[in-house]
Amino acid sequence: MLGRYNLYDIPLFSQLDSRWRNVKLGFSPNLTIGSHGCVVCGLAMLLCGIGYDVDPAKVNEDMRKAKAFMTGTGRAIWARVTDAYPLLKYSYQVIYDRRAPDIKFIGSLADKLPVMTELILPNGNIHWVLAVRREVKGFSIHDPLLPPEVQRCDYLHALRPGSKIRRIVVYAL
Repeated sequence: MLGRYNLYDIPLFSQLDSRWRNVKLGFSPNLTIGSHGCVVCGLAMLLCGIGYDVDPAKVNEDMRKAKAFMTGTGRAIWARVTDAYPLLKYSYQVIYDRRAPDIKFIGSLADKLPVMTELILPNGNIHWVLAVRREVKGFSIHDPLLPPEVQRCDYLHALRPGSKIRRIVVYAL
């Protein structure tokens, strides 16, 4: 049924999966889902969780059709994702530049619907994960950069130690 979020209906998509890792990302001439597709993988997991029948390659194509990527790039235009998937309504984003993220707040949002979460990894690279629920020790994530055979839900700081939350993108039904 479309529109009902169920954590246990979320498949674990990896950007490294051979079915789509070589697919060109968005409107970029050289990026692929395998190299930079954490956003489309996270969105695919979120969309499957509310009943859409998609995978990262389909999300990539649907976002291209909806012009939900910046011109010439693989960077998402968050509000336009709704044009491709009308049940998923863009709400807002919060950028954490000088203040620490409120982990309880993000976890409470994820209890209702997964939250796209941008990380700064210890090496300075940017990576997106999907925050899926609040736990006693923080919140759990699905990390699309892990290989398909080992990807699983775990605490943010267990999977990505030393990473910092930079931004969250919140959708609603």
